Amino acid sequence: MKTQAGIYNMIPNLIWTVLHLTPVVIYCYALFPMVFVFLGISVAGAFLPLRLFQLGNDTRIYKKIGIVYIRRYAQDGDVINKLIRKRFPDYKVILRPQHYISRSYMNERFHLLLLVFFLLLTGHALWNGAPGWALLFVFSNVMYNLYPMFLQQYNRIRIKASAGRIYRGN
Repeated sequence: MKTQAGIYNMIPNLIWTVLHLTPVVIYCYALFPMVFVFLGISVAGAFLPLRLFQLGNDTRIYKKIGIVYIRRYAQDGDVINKLIRKRFPDYKVILRPQHYISRSYMNERFHLLLLVFFLLLTGHALWNGAPGWALLFVFSNVMYNLYPMFLQQYNRIRIKASAGRIYRGN
């Protein structure tokens, strides 16, 4: 069951990655040596405190920006979980909340690294008179990096609230 759930969850990851990283790869091909500088800066940027990007401490602001719609089509999202539960009715996304929370921080850092990288590419495209590329990178950055970061935050808030109810006996 776990292997098949992993395969189901790989599908949205693959789709989102191909959609948003293909233009980046094409653009970076012409930038080859500069890409390493941008990657180095991005890795350093991934060590920025995540709280700088935290929208809020409850789910209201996340719901206002439409994170529940993004969650539908993401890994471990509503659509994928519904498909998995059709085949495996007892399937649970979160078996160990602390493990899930730890993984969410790692995922958020990954998207922060890419967020910085996409920002550098956007700046490079603007500097070099390629506003179409810059606009494409901004769109991809929001959809592929910023919203997934917010989704990780939203999920942690929900899990911590749920765990609090369990521990209080509610």
